[in-house]
Amino acid sequence: MAPLSRAESKERTRGLILDAALTLFLDHGYHACSVEQIADTAGFTTGAVYSNFGGKPDLAAEALDMLYAREIDRILADLAGDDSLGAWQRVLGEWADRMIGERRWARFELEVASVAATADSSAQRYARMRERIARLIGARSEIPDAERVDWDATAMLMLGLMLGVAVQRAADPSLAVTSITHGLGALVRHPPSRD
Repeated sequence: MAPLSRAESKERTRGLILDAALTLFLDHGYHACSVEQIADTAGFTTGAVYSNFGGKPDLAAEALDMLYAREIDRILADLAGDDSLGAWQRVLGEWADRMIGERRWARFELEVASVAATADSSAQRYARMRERIARLIGARSEIPDAERVDWDATAMLMLGLMLGVAVQRAADPSLAVTSITHGLGALVRHPPSRD
């Protein structure tokens, strides 16, 4: 096997640190983990963490981004070629049942959002999610006169619904998430207009 280039080695190091950080943040929470614990778990020095991420807040923000990216990839894989709106509703419903309100993720999300140093990255993450949701539902819309629909507002409401139910379900796991599927379906069928 050929030795890794400098860029490949740096990317490998970043990946190992991110994986270790995400595991520790989910298992113990943001505030309970130190940079030293993350470095030890990943098999590196604290200097490697700081040189790759700048600090714990940046590392946590990137770890949360990675978690979202993994879940989006999982949803896309579950669609397996069926890109219809009905398939999206089914897959999102199944995903919501598994993941919305998962306590470790909800705690980590709230902790990262509460750290002032990650506010910009949280705002950017939510903006990317809203943009992606707006594109996905707008492209699959069966609504007559769909160009009058405010897909950005629709995406904001959909994301708000998912995050809000996630916080409630983290507190009370007995809550059903069928409300999300119904709410998302209602928003897709009757989105707000630009008028």
